[in-house]
Amino acid sequence: MWLPRLRGLVPFGDALAEIPSGEGCLIDPRGDAAISAVAGRSGRAALLVGPQAGFSEAEVGRAREAGLAVCGLGPATLRTETAAIAAVALALAAAGRLSGGMA
Repeated sequence: MWLPRLRGLVPFGDALAEIPSGEGCLIDPRGDAAISAVAGRSGRAALLVGPQAGFSEAEVGRAREAGLAVCGLGPATLRTETAAIAAVALALAAAGRLSGGMA
């Protein structure tokens, strides 16, 4: 069985430094990339879900500079906890690790 690794609060700069370029998504309503495009490449992706108010413009810029895709979850505004669950589900599906109950 495979389980995603979850981490709690991590300073933003530390999180960016730990994620290899091309293997991360910053979840933000301004996102222009799909989680599936990142998670489907290598079967792994780091997902950064931020505060309820969203990431600042500076943080979005730093994430892009570090090689992270900025990914949206559609037009709905989600609470932080819900956004994390939705993002993980999309990444698992893109990596082929979520079959919807199908064997």
